[in-house]
Amino acid sequence: MVKYTQARHQITRVIVEKVTEETRQSYACAQLCSMMIKDNGRVTANGLLFGKHLGEICQENLEAIAASVAAAGDHTARVRRLRLIEFIRVLAVWKTVDMWAPTIIDKWVTALLDANDEEKVVTLCMAMTRAGRICTSRDTMNSWLQRVTNVAQETSKPRVRKLLQVRYFNDLFC
Repeated sequence: MVKYTQARHQITRVIVEKVTEETRQSYACAQLCSMMIKDNGRVTANGLLFGKHLGEICQENLEAIAASVAAAGDHTARVRRLRLIEFIRVLAVWKTVDMWAPTIIDKWVTALLDANDEEKVVTLCMAMTRAGRICTSRDTMNSWLQRVTNVAQETSKPRVRKLLQVRYFNDLFC
């Protein structure tokens, strides 16, 4: 069982690497993810675990890419960020697979909502705007909006404050 889980985790890493490194791979990799989640049209327990792995790896990559953009203003990192966000968008618009559960998105919001790191906030805003509206329960949306409001009020950075305008995020979540 452990080897099977490790193999699934490694496959997930390879998929995300493929998406970020090569142009126009989002759709093919999203289709592969869909096939790994479903068996004969039904979502399996292994598929849910794969979705969790995928969410974690996407989060790790979003954070790492934001850090490399912040550190060096790396153009390739910006391109990789756009490719990964496009992949996230493709998975979000497919109604056959509900890939991004509120718990996964909540982890992303928590990890990327950092008042001291402008590139993380930029990455969060890009992911939220490009992946489309993420409507979940009213309580979840209110929780995210409250966190956004708190960070926007506490930061001294005007760019972060502008990106985190509650009115703007309210349009995304509702």
